[in-house]
Amino acid sequence: MQKDLPYIFIAFGVAIFFILLSVLNIYEPVENKLLDSRFNQRGRVETRNDIATLDIDARSLQDEGRYPWNREKHVPVIKAAQEHNMSAIAFDMFFIERSERELNFKDLSTVQDSILSLDEVRNLFPDADSELAAAAQEAGNVYFAQAFFPQPSKKMPVKKRTDSKHSRLMELKKKKFFRIVSADDFSTLFDFYDIEPPIEELIASS
Repeated sequence: MQKDLPYIFIAFGVAIFFILLSVLNIYEPVENKLLDSRFNQRGRVETRNDIATLDIDARSLQDEGRYPWNREKHVPVIKAAQEHNMSAIAFDMFFIERSERELNFKDLSTVQDSILSLDEVRNLFPDADSELAAAAQEAGNVYFAQAFFPQPSKKMPVKKRTDSKHSRLMELKKKKFFRIVSADDFSTLFDFYDIEPPIEELIASS
């Protein structure tokens, strides 16, 4: 036991030393200095003037209301990109569920006829998904995001396809957005157990 005492004292001393460093907040200034040094050594990163981002920030939320927004709000963005001859526009947001068609009171107040057919009533409800798809179809250079779920270290079973998922995958296949490959020939590819593509109209129009 006495032979081990020096090692025990050293272990306690090292532990107390690192505890003091943590309590005195010495790590953060040192790490910040090292980070600044690494950025300085890397040099200035070249930026491109042919790529722009359109962000949903606090001002956007203040002007347009809380998120998520009605998808018809994205239509002017596509049309503006088209007018400015942009090569492509990509949405870094998911459209994997259909929008609810809601009738605004201001739209209802424009109705003059007291008797409407069922189709006329349906047309009163805006179809934001179709509007977004039509704008993307006309532009011809719109990309919608889809989500992949990579396999963890403990393999997950492949998710069973729903009818909706099958329909979307068939639409992706028709557009030749993916192809089936041999796992042996492409062993370095990431393995996924599920995918969430956008709704069919947006796949067809992208």
